[in-house]
Amino acid sequence: LDPWHMSRLAVQGRAKVQDALKALRTIPGCERAKLRTFSNNLGVRDSRKCLGHYQLTGEDVLAGARFNDTVCVLPQIVDGYGVLVLGSEGGEVEVPLRAFQCDVDNLMVAGRCVSGDHISHCLTRNIKCCMLTGQSCGVIAATCIREGRSVWTVAHADVATAMDAAGFTFRATAPPSAAAKP
Repeated sequence: LDPWHMSRLAVQGRAKVQDALKALRTIPGCERAKLRTFSNNLGVRDSRKCLGHYQLTGEDVLAGARFNDTVCVLPQIVDGYGVLVLGSEGGEVEVPLRAFQCDVDNLMVAGRCVSGDHISHCLTRNIKCCMLTGQSCGVIAATCIREGRSVWTVAHADVATAMDAAGFTFRATAPPSAAAKP
């Protein structure tokens, strides 16, 4: 790669970080937020993803979509492609079981590999969401092993119950005011 081009990209990236810091400081309680350091290297944020039985969309993420087979609830934090939502309003995004399931039997994905478009990827790639989707996959795997089932046949209600028992925020059904997607 051309070192001059890489330098320009690094400068642009740092300017975007400064813009994000300014936005963060507008949130009550974060007015004195400071940036400790910048990364020394440019990295790849978007990568290959599994094509799941459901693809989480940017529309789902920004609207806080609800699903009938939710197994994971994520904080609404989106940072990329000109979209910045910091979750300060308590927004949540539900992830359906189908977004973890791929076309390979007993293969699930978590974190930035969860099935979805580029905007939803801005949500699933952050550390907290990686941990929560990873926990969900672990619970799904344990449920499958315990019941001798495949990930294709695990009931989302069993996963929801196990996540709830482990202390994770979970909504088993969509609230009456919000229409859940099948």
